[in-house]
Amino acid sequence: MVLIMKLSIRTLVVALGLSLLFSLTTASAHSPDQLRPARPLHGGLLKTVGKLRLELVVDSAQSRLYLRDDSDQRVALEGYTVSVKRWTQMLALPVALESHYFQIDLSAQEVAGDRLLIVLQQPNGKPLRAIFGPFPET
Repeated sequence: MVLIMKLSIRTLVVALGLSLLFSLTTASAHSPDQLRPARPLHGGLLKTVGKLRLELVVDSAQSRLYLRDDSDQRVALEGYTVSVKRWTQMLALPVALESHYFQIDLSAQEVAGDRLLIVLQQPNGKPLRAIFGPFPET
């Protein structure tokens, strides 16, 4: 009985030590930026897809799509391509690459009551998809 009790205490101590060690290494694997919730930096709608954050800003004249990583750092857009389609018509919309965002030829009035399907083709060839909307009626 004493031998079983010693083994049980030893097993408990080892298990507690391993769980403490695991929790410390897990907690330190993430920076504070990665632990806080994502927030839109340009006043748009935010979607997290994979390790990227896509922020879509729709205003009265045009729309813009910004890309950031999971630490809220701007992503270099070279090698990325974007296709945008309105949900109700599934028509492709013109997209132009600017210095740090994609410009989409679409105004808030044109997308009112609709959704947008955005397909982001990554440099590694893997596509990421996000659906934004429905957008409010103007």
